[in-house]
Amino acid sequence: MTDDRELDALLSEPLAEVFDRGFSARVTARIERRAAWLDSAMFWAPLAVAAVAIPFLPVQELSAAVQRISPEIAGSGALAFAAAIMALTLSLDRSLQERA
Repeated sequence: MTDDRELDALLSEPLAEVFDRGFSARVTARIERRAAWLDSAMFWAPLAVAAVAIPFLPVQELSAAVQRISPEIAGSGALAFAAAIMALTLSLDRSLQERA
């Protein structure tokens, strides 16, 4: 029976190359195509739904609600605090991504 150190040593050793007649390259290319398709679908599907839904939205009622709520939102300390926290979080995230 192997202990943890021996198992770690076995698992960390590089494997010998196996001739697979391009199978790995084909699988990798297929995965990349699928990922590109999913990225495209995640971009275009919400736009298509919005394009279909927008003509049916009650624009006058929505604009009246926004006009009624806007002064309350502008004077809200809690929302200003939440917006500041979100801005700080985004800037911290961006700076951490740039360092990596």
